[in-house]
Amino acid sequence: MSYDTENGISLEGRRREAITQKDKDDMVLLSYTKGVTLNSKPAAIGGRLNRFATVAEFGGPLSVEVSWPCVIRVMAKNRAFNAA
Repeated sequence: MSYDTENGISLEGRRREAITQKDKDDMVLLSYTKGVTLNSKPAAIGGRLNRFATVAEFGGPLSVEVSWPCVIRVMAKNRAFNAA
């Protein structure tokens, strides 16, 4: 995965590629180093060995399961997840 945008992620060519374990590892690491939010509260991404990522707020009860392609898109855009 190429890291050349403001958020550290390039989506170029991602539509046809499978999500690799390294991609998942990178997203989890970026969630801790660059930060993410869930409903505007600080959160982290986990579940790097799972089929779906878990985005959970720090110290709070809220968590959501999200597909890895969705995680990559949100991380490339604004790192802000929302639970409906």
